[in-house]
Amino acid sequence: MGHHFATTIVSKAQSLVTFFRASHKPLALLKEGAAAKGIKRMLVTSNKTRFTSVHAMLESVLRLKDVMIEIAGQHKKLLSAAVCAILADDMFFFGLQQICQLLVPFTLVIQAVQSDDATLADVMRYWYFLARSVDALKAYLTDPDFKAHCVSAFNWRVKDMHNPLAQLALFLHPWYRGVTAKTDASFKSIQLTAGRVWQSNGNSRQQVTDLLAELAKYRLGSRPFLGVMTDGGLNSLHDFWNSIQYTATSSGAPLQLPALATYIHDIKPHAADPEKTFSLMGFFHSSRRNQLLNTTTTAMTAIKMHHTQKGNRKLAFCVIIQS
Repeated sequence: MGHHFATTIVSKAQSLVTFFRASHKPLALLKEGAAAKGIKRMLVTSNKTRFTSVHAMLESVLRLKDVMIEIAGQHKKLLSAAVCAILADDMFFFGLQQICQLLVPFTLVIQAVQSDDATLADVMRYWYFLARSVDALKAYLTDPDFKAHCVSAFNWRVKDMHNPLAQLALFLHPWYRGVTAKTDASFKSIQLTAGRVWQSNGNSRQQVTDLLAELAKYRLGSRPFLGVMTDGGLNSLHDFWNSIQYTATSSGAPLQLPALATYIHDIKPHAADPEKTFSLMGFFHSSRRNQLLNTTTTAMTAIKMHHTQKGNRKLAFCVIIQS
């Protein structure tokens, strides 16, 4: 989104949102026109630090395009010259439609990764989903410079896919064990990462050795790693590994791999929850109300979060991507 093509579209769209939301008569006409066309959702503003809010703002402008153009034609005197120029620019709306189309898969992935049941394995498989989306850019992006910028920006970030811990997490997802360990070299890298993680958790050398042997069996789908998952949620991942966890080895010792898999899949791949909490604390402890004790701010935040979660059932976003 750092390209001139995208920043210009976003800036013009935000100008429309700011003008209509701050103008009484044009906003009333916009609401009236939207109601006549059966449009329920109005213009929404964006927050530069929240990617999905930018997409929502652009979608709202595109959704109310016809209504705003009608207002510009019938009540031109109520609008500023800059707003009229934007609404008369067909290329702006053409570019806006392309940007919205581009942002759809990224918004889906952000919502999925920030859900309560997201795992590190999900982050990796969503990267593959985004790779397909970026590869399809040639179908609807007309600006060659912007298209090249999108591909370059994605390739620069794709290095995150080579994170050893993330590769291990994807390997420990039963659907993708064959994808991550296609070659012996990639499997050895996964074994090395797993051994380091298990050793750093205070396990003995024998336990690490047992773990490496179990990884080889899991790769081949040998007993006792024969279970089948029906979906990709966290619960099914835990069910899969919990069904194996208490299976004893020939020596009577518990298996090491299910414990490692549960440990890896319990890692939260995002910091959305703490960020929401800090934002809420900032709302209570503001520049105007800055004499609250830390304990008071914490208590007020806890009460607010309790009532919010109690009154609104959280939606779990999950994009199920299968090869």
